Amino acid sequence: MSIYAILQQDKKVVVNDLAEKFGVTKMTIRRDLSFFEKQGIVKTTYGGA
Repeated sequence: MSIYAILQQDKKVVVNDLAEKFGVTKMTIRRDLSFFEKQGIVKTTYGGA
């Protein structure tokens, strides 16, 4: 499952949870969410999207 798929399913995600799920750093998740935000897919918030 991808971050995008989780966003579509859950509508809200937490950076720490995604980092743990995918075994990557929180910074990696933040960069990915920033990319999605620039594409207009999500709106990031403090600690998640």
